[in-house]
Amino acid sequence: LEERTSTWFNGLNMSNVYYKDFKPESRQQYGGCSAWCINETAYRVLKTGGDETGLGRWAWSILRGRNGIILRVIAAYRPVLSQYGATTVWNQQHTYFLEQGEDKCPRILFNEHLTMAIKKWMEEGEQIVLGIDYNDPINGKSDLEKRLKDIGVVNAIQHNHQSRAPPTRTPGTNTIDSIFCSKS
Repeated sequence: LEERTSTWFNGLNMSNVYYKDFKPESRQQYGGCSAWCINETAYRVLKTGGDETGLGRWAWSILRGRNGIILRVIAAYRPVLSQYGATTVWNQQHTYFLEQGEDKCPRILFNEHLTMAIKKWMEEGEQIVLGIDYNDPINGKSDLEKRLKDIGVVNAIQHNHQSRAPPTRTPGTNTIDSIFCSKS
């Protein structure tokens, strides 16, 4: 990916994550995230990383802004509930968590783990921008939205479009992707 994109921008810093320990039966593997900082933003990146489990559920970049402000930009992917097929992202994550002794749905664990991580980062003084492919309607009623709102992270798309947030795809009726930001 780095080689293919090396001439696209004046600067490029990317964090690419996926479940590296998964051994697919074919050359194809589903899942993963990539967070890109391009052009002048690339030179403000202090550190990059991803989901601590190594599943590739989210990738992040930490940037330093004016007046010493620290911003963590996160790209996240919550799996579709697809239990059929060993290589689906849901099954990759479910198998991983079963091996850890955890039998909850990976989508529920995603909500819990991402919210805990964001809360910790905000307590450390970071500001947050989260771009997410949630794979369920984002309409102010989802579990993740409620959790994020409780810790001071708002849906920037809904804030700007009120109840008329545009659908994620055309044709489509639901918004399943969004951008969330910490209030401060």
